Amino acid sequence: MKSADTIKRLFKSAVVSTHSPRDNDVFRCVQTAYTRSRENGSAKQKPTLWRFAMKSPLTKLATAAIVAIACLIGLSLWRGTESGIALADVLTQIEKARAYRYQCSSKMTSVDPNKPYSSETRATKLISQEYGSKTKFERLEPNGGWTIFQQGYLFPFPEKKTMILIYPEKKKYTRIENDDRFAELFWQVNSDPSFWAKRVLGCKYESMGRSIVDGIEVEGFRTTDPNILPGVRDVDNKMWVDVKTRLPVRYDFRCAHVDKMGNKKEIEQIVYCNFQWDILVEASEFKPAIPDDYIGVVLKYPAHITEETAIQGLKLLVELLGKYPETPNFDETVLRLAENSETPAALRLKEEIKGLTEDEITNKLADFLMPIRGLARFYVLLHQDKKDPAYYGRIVTPKDADKVLLRWKVSDTECRVIYGDLHAETVTPERLAELEAALPKEPMEETAIQGLKQCVELFGNYPGSIDYEGLSTAFEKSETPAALRLKEETKGLTKQEKDIRLIRAAMPTLNLSGFYYGLVQDKKDPAYYGKTVTPKDADKVLMRWKLSDNEYRVIFGDLHAETVTPAKLAELEAALPK
Repeated sequence: MKSADTIKRLFKSAVVSTHSPRDNDVFRCVQTAYTRSRENGSAKQKPTLWRFAMKSPLTKLATAAIVAIACLIGLSLWRGTESGIALADVLTQIEKARAYRYQCSSKMTSVDPNKPYSSETRATKLISQEYGSKTKFERLEPNGGWTIFQQGYLFPFPEKKTMILIYPEKKKYTRIENDDRFAELFWQVNSDPSFWAKRVLGCKYESMGRSIVDGIEVEGFRTTDPNILPGVRDVDNKMWVDVKTRLPVRYDFRCAHVDKMGNKKEIEQIVYCNFQWDILVEASEFKPAIPDDYIGVVLKYPAHITEETAIQGLKLLVELLGKYPETPNFDETVLRLAENSETPAALRLKEEIKGLTEDEITNKLADFLMPIRGLARFYVLLHQDKKDPAYYGRIVTPKDADKVLLRWKVSDTECRVIYGDLHAETVTPERLAELEAALPKEPMEETAIQGLKQCVELFGNYPGSIDYEGLSTAFEKSETPAALRLKEETKGLTKQEKDIRLIRAAMPTLNLSGFYYGLVQDKKDPAYYGKTVTPKDADKVLMRWKLSDNEYRVIFGDLHAETVTPAKLAELEAALPK
């Protein structure tokens, strides 16, 4: 395999994302529980040119654990009508469990009749406050059998900050050395019932009365409060508690997942059962059994995520790309841009990996890109801590010593600023307003229009979705002259040559997706109506976003743009086809 092709694929495996939507859902759930005391398991799909967003291996382990414990213990804090069981007693009993085991199953189903699919997974989890946690994940195969696709181990904090994920099918494993904050949060979420019992605020609930579940007399509780699990919709949560032991017996959870545009994408149904509370365990049960022929990859995060972490990550990005990424999706930007970079650092890296095996290159890049992983996590933490961060990589360069590249709130009277030349200082809100007012106007609108124009050329119409997956599907199905010509031009090329050719040719369309996600991140209230609007619809809203409380910017179907009032926008959107 050629090194350039390898480096592209291994960027994808080496950068563990903390900025992908799935990871954000995980962290939001952790952070919600942590701050309330103060604030796709979808069907397998083949990777495509457009799908740059990575699926973190850390997420699969964390999601199962977080949902399980959040729902089991978080729900036990519900407030509602009087019932026969005092929920405070349930909390007391949960806190006494030093070790416990349970099983869970999940079924994910598409809501799109044009793209039907269904997938099922199940997991068995063993948790000890002293030794850590162990999880076995299985998936249902088409032949009806179950296959172990991952095993996860998490070790106690603060003595250790390690996660190990084993992939039997691939004969590989990943060892993740987390930073202090995430290590503590993941340990508490996975292994500390009292953490959730003390910090998760409850939701409104109703008692379902007493019944028999799994041969045990129980009392049931139900809530449809969406606050029980951030990031999902249409929740329906039911929990049954043993009337004698005051411990959970079964939990049923149903919710809808949405895409970046807010459209309902999948329905997930989860069941937790077969609980064994306060059991005896041995240390040997938590020791990973990794066969000698398995290949290992080590991913390390900076021990402490700080401002300096962010600066080092930004510095490495400039060395690799020659500029700052346009959006704060730092990991995804690296995947898209670094593979074609001709900077000395990128060329030197390609030279250094010549002659190495694929796994040797993976480990080399995993360590090399640690500053960028730290930067991505730093930005996530700013958002989760409600520090009101803003990033201006679209319009600020490494030479701009007086322009704001990244800023966030420190207090009501102070803001922290990292400038284009990467020096940093603390300023007042008034001074920050002056600095931001002096920034060049962002060429956002033209980016969107050029991307939409290319969509029409490639697909014959506007795609129903402008996330990477939607664009990929549209391109694969398209038979427009432009798409057929591009497919013909790449015939006979190596995979490396084909990928580079397609990426360069379709860059405006890819930038459109990045632009829209930037609007989402910046809370500009964007909306896209490609499912119902065509290039001939000069009077229909194709895309819009908020400029201020009194103004919205609108791109119409024929790609002309106007600024309108909220009242006018409401009229335009009311006239859209259903």
